[in-house]
Amino acid sequence: MSEQDLAHLIDQFGPRGQEVAVTTAERIQARGRVEGRAEALLTQLAAKFGRLPAGIVDRVHNATPEQLNDWTVQILSATTLDELFE
Repeated sequence: MSEQDLAHLIDQFGPRGQEVAVTTAERIQARGRVEGRAEALLTQLAAKFGRLPAGIVDRVHNATPEQLNDWTVQILSATTLDELFE
């Protein structure tokens, strides 16, 4: 389905349906951005500290956007995983 076809379909939903569709799309995009940031952080962590324990991987995957922001900055000065995640 093309973007134009999708727009036409959403237009048929009426104002409330359009609002729901846009809100849903925004949520999906936001979740995708968070997942991308988590994957980027995991790549940085592995490059700096080597193989990552499963608990750290899970913690990053379940982190809030604020936690990801903090860890992305803190990784620059952290010397150990414990220091970063304490």
